[in-house]
Amino acid sequence: MLNRINISVFIIAALGTALSFSIYFWQNQVQQKLIQEKFKAQIEKKTYEIKEGLELNMHALNSLAAFYYGSNSIGHDEFHEYTSVMLEMHPSIHSLQWLVKVPHELKEKFYIFEFDSNGSKRSVQERKEYYPILYAEPLEQNEIVIGLDVGFKENRRDAIVKSIETASASMSAQINLIESKKGVLLFYPIYKDRKTKKDILGFFLAIIEIQELISKTIKDEFFDKGIASITIKEMDGSQEGELLFSKEHDYYISDFYHESKIDFASKSWKIEAYASEYFVQAQFKKYPLILLLLLLGITFILAFAIYLMLKKQEVLIESNDEMRRFQNVAVTREERIAELKKVIKELQEQNGAKNV
Repeated sequence: MLNRINISVFIIAALGTALSFSIYFWQNQVQQKLIQEKFKAQIEKKTYEIKEGLELNMHALNSLAAFYYGSNSIGHDEFHEYTSVMLEMHPSIHSLQWLVKVPHELKEKFYIFEFDSNGSKRSVQERKEYYPILYAEPLEQNEIVIGLDVGFKENRRDAIVKSIETASASMSAQINLIESKKGVLLFYPIYKDRKTKKDILGFFLAIIEIQELISKTIKDEFFDKGIASITIKEMDGSQEGELLFSKEHDYYISDFYHESKIDFASKSWKIEAYASEYFVQAQFKKYPLILLLLLLGITFILAFAIYLMLKKQEVLIESNDEMRRFQNVAVTREERIAELKKVIKELQEQNGAKNV
């Protein structure tokens, strides 16, 4: 009986423990998913803010285009006054420029040049058309590029061609700016006929400083503490992509990872981020462990209660068995006494008969 009790209690304890740990692991998985979803939501929010920063810069070009189409021309003074306000409103814009389309046959009427590999000015190579910079602000920082054919490099020319083909804004691949800064060129096409988008006249160009754009967009407590590592790459067709922005903090990198994407002006940026252990611990709740301890306690109490119940049942069974034994002994004794009385009676009857 004792073995049966031990086996029963062991089975109940084992099942209760297994169920407790199953619920614990299930709750842990639920919590892991919640942390992943929260991290994903934060990164998607940052992705949206970066794209919104790009779109705000696009609005500056939209405003320039509206100004141009409203007056059908734009002079140097007008360009200076208008872009000064825009540059103050958009600190990530390194420069605003006006490029004019110059066919090859009209080349001699304009001052057009390009840079060689050493950064020195030289005559432009012969092309079907040119896109020299006519105006550039701030002028003090950009006076040297007035007359530069922006299409003299392939990556910039590709963006120009893309903008013409799609009749929409187009962004270049990453370029080097002054003071070792990195940037991208955002081209906005201007047409002779705005409605039909034919006969392109030139481009309004915004040179965007990537570090300035991204750092100001995503700088907050979450970025400072919640992200251990973040990289932003332009997916240029290669497997790795070109690195645009990278930042790492002195936190332990967790296993929580999220990847998002920005599609803007014919370019695609991929954002990859790892959560910090600080972020994970801040989101982590102790209720799965508390629940585990509670369930294990209930399992122990239940197993102990069943053990006591089975022991009591065992005692009752043993008591009943003992009573049955006593009853059997009593019955046997009474039967023997009755049998003995019968024998005595028979002997008495026999003695009485002899006396007669």
